Amino acid sequence: MSLITRKAGMSKEAFHRHWEEMHGPLVARLPGLIRYVQHHFDGAEIPAYIRETGIEVDGIAELWFDTLENATLSMDSVNAAQRAAMEDGALMSGGSRSFVVRQVEFAIPEGTVKND
Repeated sequence: MSLITRKAGMSKEAFHRHWEEMHGPLVARLPGLIRYVQHHFDGAEIPAYIRETGIEVDGIAELWFDTLENATLSMDSVNAAQRAAMEDGALMSGGSRSFVVRQVEFAIPEGTVKND
């Protein structure tokens, strides 16, 4: 998971368009990747827990792999897909902070009250 900041001087609109239309398809070609999700803060209020990091954040990227080993192999490999994604990222990204996280899902019990 990565917190992404747009390149200095780049408008939010240009950043989000480039990230979605150009960069996304390049990242989707990374070997071993099983899911790729972009979360765009394009006009939406940035949550306090992100503002408190002290960095400007324009979005969050999730790259999913079967195993940590596959993620490491994909990120450390020098291949056409990795090279293209890295070169393109330099065109739009002013920086990022990445984290390796473990997901834990919980079933929502039947009868749970939903917010209206």
